[in-house]
Amino acid sequence: MYVFLNATGSVSAATGMTVVVLLLLIMITISTMAATARQTFAFARDDGLPFSRWLAYVGSSIVVPTLDKLNTINLPLSRDRSTQAGTYL
Repeated sequence: MYVFLNATGSVSAATGMTVVVLLLLIMITISTMAATARQTFAFARDDGLPFSRWLAYVGSSIVVPTLDKLNTINLPLSRDRSTQAGTYL
């Protein structure tokens, strides 16, 4: 926001530009997570990943492969935690 504020000289313009950037980042994150989950399911369905049977499981009640989506969210978070833990040791 500091760069936008210096460029425009207006707090409202800088806030509006920052909101646009944040909305774009949120949309990019959602589409990237969806693509990663789809690729994970496709590889697991074709037995191309470890724990393929678990990752390719499709529940009978909602008919959506939920385990790969949870794993797609959990892996980056666990990697960040381990990286941060190693940094501070």
